[in-house]
Amino acid sequence: SGTITCGADKTWTGFSCTAVDCGQPSAPQNSQLGTARTTTFGSTVIVNCEMGYNQSGAGMLTCGLDRSDTTRGAWSTHICAAVDCGTPNITNSMTHTLTMTGVTTFEA
Repeated sequence: SGTITCGADKTWTGFSCTAVDCGQPSAPQNSQLGTARTTTFGSTVIVNCEMGYNQSGAGMLTCGLDRSDTTRGAWSTHICAAVDCGTPNITNSMTHTLTMTGVTTFEA
């Protein structure tokens, strides 16, 4: 917001635009980030989930507008979720000793 003025030379003065800047991104839990070359609106940075975790989404963070304050930038969210192996398929013909903890995710 502000005031702009039309001058006698037919040019406008009194305004400027600055790019929305998100600052340096923080790595989501269980992940590592590539290097953010720029941190302004539309910039992206690659997210690499650690071993045993899967990407949920595009595998990158994107700088956009903060939902609560559109004059500020904010990085998109990303989740690296633990790999879920599901319940083991054990048949009656198998000899086994199994202790079930109810948790079926990576290294559980």
